[in-house]
Amino acid sequence: MIYSVIMIRDVDQLIPAKYVCQFFKLCGIYVYDYAMPQQAEGSGFPDCFGFDCIILMTRQNNAKTVLNTYSNQSIVEFPILAGMDLSSREKRKEFGKEAKTKVLETVGDDLADTYDIFVDEDVAYLDFMLRWRVAPDRLDNWLSVCNKLPFDGCVQQKYAYLNCCRQVNKICAECRQIAIFDDSKLMAAAVKLCEEDKRFTIAYVLAGLIGLRNPDTEIQAEQYLQQVTEREKGIAYADFVYYILGEHYEVDRHDWMFGWMWYQRMVGCPLQERRERPVTDGMYSIKLANRMTQTGQTDEAWKILTEMKEKLEEKYTLGYISLDDVSMWYQCTRMMEDMQRFFRKKYALSGMSSDNIIGAINRNTEIWNFADKDDRQDVIQAVRAKTEKK
Repeated sequence: MIYSVIMIRDVDQLIPAKYVCQFFKLCGIYVYDYAMPQQAEGSGFPDCFGFDCIILMTRQNNAKTVLNTYSNQSIVEFPILAGMDLSSREKRKEFGKEAKTKVLETVGDDLADTYDIFVDEDVAYLDFMLRWRVAPDRLDNWLSVCNKLPFDGCVQQKYAYLNCCRQVNKICAECRQIAIFDDSKLMAAAVKLCEEDKRFTIAYVLAGLIGLRNPDTEIQAEQYLQQVTEREKGIAYADFVYYILGEHYEVDRHDWMFGWMWYQRMVGCPLQERRERPVTDGMYSIKLANRMTQTGQTDEAWKILTEMKEKLEEKYTLGYISLDDVSMWYQCTRMMEDMQRFFRKKYALSGMSSDNIIGAINRNTEIWNFADKDDRQDVIQAVRAKTEKK
């Protein structure tokens, strides 16, 4: 059984990579999506320390040979065409079936039935729409998935069922409806998975995410998430757990300083050593720049934000920037615009304005190559609304 995967791809393989990664996330497999730098032939490979498996989508020559020189993990070669269009249920289903062999080569046949349900029920798309709060809420679709997923077999198959139940309750909470599933029972079942398999720490993450929504289980949820940070300390794929805790304290508890304590623990290394860590580097950079601005280190903050903005605008120019990256690009630019206004002529902003970034959402590859045609305008409006709230 594998517990973590790093996917190494080219920038123009964003759409199929996100589809496959969503299956891993559904089943509780830590996944780290790494886009190779442009024109980095024979170089630019990430640190694969701690991962059980490497998935190679990149078309770079000799990628497997290069990785074999310093990595002892299993490597699955997963050749994918550039610029794939998955903008309909039929196209996603067709791709899902084509990808099945390689996915199961990675995770094993125990998850074959779960993968079939994932493909047939279009779970990757349901998650995409829920991620950006696109109406309608598709509660019935999620319930259909829950009804088809069995709560038996390996821990990852059980996790998939609990994960979908969490999404159902999340929709209920956002729609101010009574939860369909009992959160305390979901938490207990998730914790039991980690007790069944000590390496399956992501079950604690699931229990934590469920529990943070309820004041009665909030403290216990924090403890579960902290257990993950202790067990997975120093591993890049666990970065997001520090971010969950930081955001919880900053946003829900209104305690910026305690939130910052968790933010700065991401992988536990200084910023100069984090430059090529893609998972949370952008989110961390924004928090770090915010902290520096508060402590009067405005020149350092401006430098961090400028580097971040330049990298994101380069992604946009290449035409394969994700919607999550667009959101960070907008936040970064808004901070720079605020600094420019506050400090008047000290800083000069270059590149696209925040208003133009919002306008650029219309042309995003995730919208044109993943969102269904009939949903496209609703997705654009939802992404704009959520991005501008940040």
